[in-house]
Amino acid sequence: MSDSPDPGGILTPKQREFLRGRGGGTEMSEASKRMTRKRIAERIRVSIIKDMPLIEQALATEHKSNSISAEKVVDFTNLKGFYDGLRIQVALVQHFSEASGGDVDQFIEEGLERGLKTREKKLYSKAHDDPLSITLAELKELHKSKLEEQDEEAENNEETWEEIIERVVDDENLK
Repeated sequence: MSDSPDPGGILTPKQREFLRGRGGGTEMSEASKRMTRKRIAERIRVSIIKDMPLIEQALATEHKSNSISAEKVVDFTNLKGFYDGLRIQVALVQHFSEASGGDVDQFIEEGLERGLKTREKKLYSKAHDDPLSITLAELKELHKSKLEEQDEEAENNEETWEEIIERVVDDENLK
């Protein structure tokens, strides 16, 4: 964490104070309040569209110079606050997806799938770069994910088991 009592984030310290109802909110003109709300909305939008993809990418590329360790982001001195923040982010997914006409469940499902894929990529990278460092649990996780992928491919395959067996038998007879 930074030594600053209130480090930079999505919002400036003054914008935080505005949202808390302090920092001149009552002395501000309506035009100033509208402008402050507009700037806050712009910062949130830019964070979602530009910053979050960069953060996800940096978390996924564990061994590169521009990577970020998720463990370094977690505030172990305030896990309750950190977990509350994560829960609030899930609630924000609901607010923003509803406001945009999107499907909340689909966003959450696709986000979780994306996170699992990122984890899988990190494990494959770790296995490739330093095979002796991968744990048995990580190998099991990779194996399970591969089996699930194969099951999903089989479900998406319109060919019935009978047709597959018939094709295999026919291919064997051609040899």
